[in-house]
Amino acid sequence: MSRRKDFMIVFRFFFFLILVLILPLFNLEKTTVPIVEPLTFSNTTSRQSQIRITPGSAKFLVSSRENSQSVKVQLEHISISDSMKNINQNVQSDTLASSTDFVFEERYFNIFELLNDSALTPHEPIIIDGNVQFEEIARSEGWNGTGSLNDPYVITNLNISGANDLIVIKNTNVYFLLVNNYLHHGANRALVLLNVTNGVVKNNILLKNVDDGIYLDQSTENVVLENNTISSNQGYGINLFKSLYNQIKNNYILNNLQGGVLLRGEKIGGQLDPVGEINITGNVFSNQSVAILIQHAREPVPDFLYSPLADTIIIANNTFQDNEVAIHLQWSSNVRIIQDTFIGSENDTKKGVLLWESDYNTVNESYFRQLTTSIYLFRSKTNWINGNFMKSADKFGVFLEESPSNYLFRNYFNVSAGIYIDGFKVEHYRQASVVENFINGWELLYVKDASNLRIGNGYGEIILVNVTNAIIEQESLANVSVGILLAYSSDVFIQSVQVSGNNFGLVAKQSRGVFISNVNVSSSLADSIRLLNSINVTIKDVRIFNSCNYGILLNESMMIRVENVVIEDNGNAGMFIWHSEDVTIIDSQISGNERDGIRALNAKNVSLMNVTLLNNGKNGVDLLNTYPASIENATIFDNGNDGVYLEDSGTFLGTNSYVRILFSHIERNGNAGVILNQSDKAIIDQNYIASQGNASVLVINSESIRFFRNNLNGNDGIGLYLDSETKDALIIFNDFIDNNNVGTNERDVGPQAIDDGTENVFDYNFWSDWKKTDQNRDGIIDSSYQVQGLARNEDPHPLISSVMNHHILRPPNLIRPSPGDVFTVNKYQQFLEISWFPAFDSWGHEVTYALYYSMNGGTAWELIIRDITVTTFLWNATMLSSSDSYLLRVVASDGRNLETMDDMSATFSIDASYYESLRNESASKGVIFEGFLMSLLFVAIFSILRQRLKKERGVS
Repeated sequence: MSRRKDFMIVFRFFFFLILVLILPLFNLEKTTVPIVEPLTFSNTTSRQSQIRITPGSAKFLVSSRENSQSVKVQLEHISISDSMKNINQNVQSDTLASSTDFVFEERYFNIFELLNDSALTPHEPIIIDGNVQFEEIARSEGWNGTGSLNDPYVITNLNISGANDLIVIKNTNVYFLLVNNYLHHGANRALVLLNVTNGVVKNNILLKNVDDGIYLDQSTENVVLENNTISSNQGYGINLFKSLYNQIKNNYILNNLQGGVLLRGEKIGGQLDPVGEINITGNVFSNQSVAILIQHAREPVPDFLYSPLADTIIIANNTFQDNEVAIHLQWSSNVRIIQDTFIGSENDTKKGVLLWESDYNTVNESYFRQLTTSIYLFRSKTNWINGNFMKSADKFGVFLEESPSNYLFRNYFNVSAGIYIDGFKVEHYRQASVVENFINGWELLYVKDASNLRIGNGYGEIILVNVTNAIIEQESLANVSVGILLAYSSDVFIQSVQVSGNNFGLVAKQSRGVFISNVNVSSSLADSIRLLNSINVTIKDVRIFNSCNYGILLNESMMIRVENVVIEDNGNAGMFIWHSEDVTIIDSQISGNERDGIRALNAKNVSLMNVTLLNNGKNGVDLLNTYPASIENATIFDNGNDGVYLEDSGTFLGTNSYVRILFSHIERNGNAGVILNQSDKAIIDQNYIASQGNASVLVINSESIRFFRNNLNGNDGIGLYLDSETKDALIIFNDFIDNNNVGTNERDVGPQAIDDGTENVFDYNFWSDWKKTDQNRDGIIDSSYQVQGLARNEDPHPLISSVMNHHILRPPNLIRPSPGDVFTVNKYQQFLEISWFPAFDSWGHEVTYALYYSMNGGTAWELIIRDITVTTFLWNATMLSSSDSYLLRVVASDGRNLETMDDMSATFSIDASYYESLRNESASKGVIFEGFLMSLLFVAIFSILRQRLKKERGVS
């Protein structure tokens, strides 16, 4: 008997499990979805009647002064075929499936009718506590009814306003009907039901109250809220707290400040007091921040016990229009959303259904239109999303964020909708089932945990999760959430693909070894290409244009190469590099973007080579906290603000922590050619910077800038400005030509350069406004050029003509040791550091150095080292002798015909007594040891000779 009982328990368990898995599928195959939008009609009489059609119901909200009328309308509604397999690419719009006649036979009050209806009786607020008091007040007020099921108390035709809570009923279980009342402008709530059962609230207007329209607290069973107009209250239209087994149906709920309906349970510690078994059907919700908010409906049960048939809250056949969020579930389970209509407006950011940490819910057979996101799941799992129609979503049909193990089956997406998945680990991307979903008539492909795929020519959207070695080719992906989404995948080739009109064109998350080539990405509603936490990605021979946001976005990615790419006419920056490393952009054109051409923030090792940046709305290149970086051989023209803007880019953290701008042509930008803001150690070398709308180069709060061999020509503002916080800048071999409206005469309008900083050096520059003499014809004007500014600086060697006409090797400058220094050589300090400021060749030749020393004040010189390119050398001083007459000399050569040098201006001292004494001691010990060896040798020779003599004499 016991075995049989055990067998029956196991059998029932598996039978229940099979029902859970199979029944929803049968349910889906048999349903068609009535999709009905609110429609407005006018009758032929002089008085117009506004008819509002609620999907799933034959009831309308009518605005009319006539007490009765019969209006017959044709209601067209749209259905989705129960066989999604039959949908093909030819289905591009809704299908008119059938029409149904509905006849209106019942009058529903409108707000404007009640405002002027003389039949309403002004009344003071009503407070009822308990059945006995209800009976007493009913008798005194003359209300009909006895409080029984068949003869409820009737509270009707009252006009109540102005007090705190207008009607309060608590602690009752008698039957009552609250009908055709006008409750408005209350200082708190219009209607409060506390611990109440068996009440019907019908055909009332609840308008402009300071808090909720209707509030139910622990009111369980048989409370029906029906056919009410609940509008413009500052709280919720309907607020239910820990109230079970009630109905909200056929109401018109709009313009309430906090929201339409709040269903709220309470969780204290580990205990949950839920709200549930609520039916919300046939209502119209409009113009609210959230139409329905459900909190703590019920915690999920374990997977093996859950059944999708055990719904505690049913939301069905409602119309939601122009709400910020239509339905929002927080920490709730067992909610079924079915056959509802969700409608937004163009250019609005509206969501249909939002699930927040909510599991085991269903969204079935509903219609979504013109919403930013139709269904959004955040940290929500094991939800069923089946048989829905989503059209004209601006971004996403279904967005799954950190939401694994959901079921998406037979949904139909049309125009800018689809599925998007996001998360921070691969499990977030793994869904339980994504099958038979269609986008614009094409199948949505979802593949997880696979390898060796070849995908081409036949899908509306492609999502690959944990896929290795795949080829995607010959696809045309348009008007979906994302054309191609790669997550945790590797070695994927995307080639010969057209992507247009999607929210995101191509997205790679946590993927590596991705190669994108011969691809056109256009008209994306957000970014065209997004690389998130991805490594080793190549984008080559690609055109990206007309996206609403970034052309290419890199986020925490590395080893990215962008080659021969055109990025143009995008709504934000052409390319945004954020927290990414080792990014190379080569042989590409970035133009016509509304903001920056290229923007980098907190990035490292960014390199631009042979890049053209034209007509971008803000800066050509904008680098913020980005170093090292290089811009080489770039063409930067006609950008709205600056050609190149650097901020916090370049520090002294390492020898390569700087930004280099080399061999570039920067012209006709709206403000400055180059701005350096708190960007130390930047190198600006051999650039042509001309015709800017304002200044050529501005340096702000930056140190050790190296500004060589640039041509600053014809800029409307100043050629070069160094602010008061700028120091140690070196400005040599540059051409300053006609900047700041300077013409052929001296100082025609304004200065070509201003130095307000400290320790900055100008030398060997050409100044077009300094027309002085060169008596010795060495190419250097005989008088210094005075650089304007607080620093009172000057260029001591202004050139007579352009730098390119003069081959000059600027001398090096010895820095250490300094004259008068004393260097003591001992076992702890053996190397003397010699350093010098480098020489510079005006034609860019490589410079080598030779070092010499003299220990007698310059009478004789000895070579230390030659043919080095560094500017620091550690000299081994252990073999030197003590002297206070040491001098050093550095000689620079360009390897051709130029040589120049620098000697110390005065001597320094070396105290080598420690090693001198060691050498003397070693020498002394060497003499003694040598004598000892000679003695041993003499004894050995004497002994050998003595033995030989004995042999000759025969002595043994």
